[in-house]
Amino acid sequence: MTTRPLVSLRNLLWVDATTCAGFGAILALGSREIAGLTLIPPVLLLNTGLALLPMAAAIAIAAWPRTVDRRAARLIVAGNVLWVVASVLVVAAGWVEPNALGLAFIAGQAVIVAALTAFEYGASRARFAPALSA
Repeated sequence: MTTRPLVSLRNLLWVDATTCAGFGAILALGSREIAGLTLIPPVLLLNTGLALLPMAAAIAIAAWPRTVDRRAARLIVAGNVLWVVASVLVVAAGWVEPNALGLAFIAGQAVIVAALTAFEYGASRARFAPALSA
């Protein structure tokens, strides 16, 4: 009997790395424009974008091998959880005062990261199941 993973953790990590790099580039290159629309401080957007780029590289390195190290995946999951918590905290604590579009921007990316994190967590804990017959 052959087995196959229920969910591809590797593919989820590639999605994470790609979206992290893309969002980082958008924030870094468009920090002034985004700040003008959202009232999120441009220095926060710029620094956040620049911080995401090496994180994207680290996630890509973890996704590179055919068999993903589940400890690395769980570390990435923990980092994503911290990202979501920080996204909520930055607004809840009043560290930034974005307008409605800024709130939607922060909430939207936090929801996307939370969803991806939930899938990654599930995949990192998945066991193998029998392959389906053709």
